[in-house]
This record gives sequence, C-alpha cells and structure tokens, in this order.
Amino acid sequence: MNTKFISSGILFIATMLVSSCSKSHSHNYEDAEETVDVAFPETDSVTLTNTYPGYFTPEAKVDVVGRVSGQLLSKNFSNGQYVNKGSVLFRIEASKYRDAVQQAQAELATAKSSKDYAQSHYDAVKKALESDAVSKMEVIQAESDLRQAEADIKNAQAALETATTNLGYCTVIAPISGYVTSAS
Repeated sequence: MNTKFISSGILFIATMLVSSCSKSHSHNYEDAEETVDVAFPETDSVTLTNTYPGYFTPEAKVDVVGRVSGQLLSKNFSNGQYVNKGSVLFRIEASKYRDAVQQAQAELATAKSSKDYAQSHYDAVKKALESDAVSKMEVIQAESDLRQAEADIKNAQAALETATTNLGYCTVIAPISGYVTSAS
C-alpha cells in the first residue's frame, strides 16, 4: 500500500514539472503604464464630543417660606443669584404685627397693674381678718383674685412673645449661603 502511494505521488510531481516548463511567461513591464491616484492630507479642526448623563445634588437645601401672611413689600434677590447667610430675602408688611406687639404690651401692663391691686387688696383683707373685720370668705376671694392676676400676667407675656415673634417673621432672611433657585 505504501508503494502505491509513493508511485502516485511521484507521478503527480513529474506531471507538474512538465506542465510548468512547457508554458512561457513573457511580461513586458515597460509597455504597461499604470496610473495611481494620490490623495493629499487636508488639515481641518475636529471637535470630539461625548455626552454623559449627570445629576447635581446640593450639599444643603432649604425651603424658605413666609410664616406670616401679608403684602409682600420687597423681594431682594433674583433667581439664580448667590445669597449669603443672614441676607434679607423678603420683607412683608409689618404694621398689623407692630400693632399686635403694642396691644400685647398694653395687656401686660394692665395685667401687672391688676396684680398689684390684687396683692394690695389681699394683704389688706388678710390684715382685716385678724381683727374680725372681714369674713374668711372675703380673704379666700382676695387670694383667688391675686392668683388670677398672676395668671393674667403669664398670658399677657405669652401673647407679647407671640406678637414679637410674628413681627420678626415679617423679615425673611437666608438661613444658609447659596444660590436661590426660584421664588413663587
């Protein structure tokens, strides 16, 4: 089997040699003129852009709202402006809040005066009880009036604090430094 393979391989090689020798290759390179197009480089500016999604988040965000109602007198910034902490942003009409402070001050003064009278009356009635000039019931009533006057002072002080706080809310200030995004 090996001899058959070798003899057929030799026959194939011999056939190839005979066929390659019988052809004549004649190339005439001088007659064939080929043209070649040449491209010259051009200089031009190219802008490369990439688009990436991004999100900005602030370090601190504050919603500033007016805590009292009233006519807006001034807006002291524009959208997108940088404001410093403590800057006045808005001013709200304060006349009714100033009036409320004055009224609360007057009520406090009245309550203090009532308390002074109740204290004097209680002291006098108590002294009169020692000489049986008044009844025990009148002393109890005088003491009750004194406690009521003391409670009225506390109520008047609370009303004055509330009125003063509301008056302070008429000027809206920036709680932090930063950019104002919108005012509505």
